[in-house]
Amino acid sequence: MSKIVARMAKMKTGNLGGIQRHNQRETDNHSNKDIDVTRSHLNYDLVNPATINYQKRVKEIIDSQRTSTRAVRKDAVLVNEWIITSDKAFFETADSKAFFLDSLAYFSKRCGAQNIVYATVHLDESTPHMHLGIVPMIEQKLSSKQMFTRETLKEIQDELPA
Repeated sequence: MSKIVARMAKMKTGNLGGIQRHNQRETDNHSNKDIDVTRSHLNYDLVNPATINYQKRVKEIIDSQRTSTRAVRKDAVLVNEWIITSDKAFFETADSKAFFLDSLAYFSKRCGAQNIVYATVHLDESTPHMHLGIVPMIEQKLSSKQMFTRETLKEIQDELPA
């Protein structure tokens, strides 16, 4: 029986350029040897019709919702990136696009669609997966700790497979 895999990583300002280059395949030199560049044209983003600048888009999301006049901390978590996938056997029979759309809908409802920066699906690696970037805006504040508490993470692990 296949299981859903949902892993979260915290991204600060210094991480955004690298994750943008990886997600949007902006370079030909990939440290990940699982990437088959002949299949990169199959990748797609469920949120953005074209490539975007992650730094600029994250700043737009934060500025449009923040009420504080204080500067954002240099070491603040700007994006919580989720990697959503399952095993190869699951994708042999499942509709992968419907699976990723359902996952995006779940996180859009839970975290706010306005906070989703990207939902990039990679079909050029050994197992299909989605990189989902969420700006942790909650009650007009940027706070990863408030949006993704220990309890929240447990709820997501229970609810997402359903």
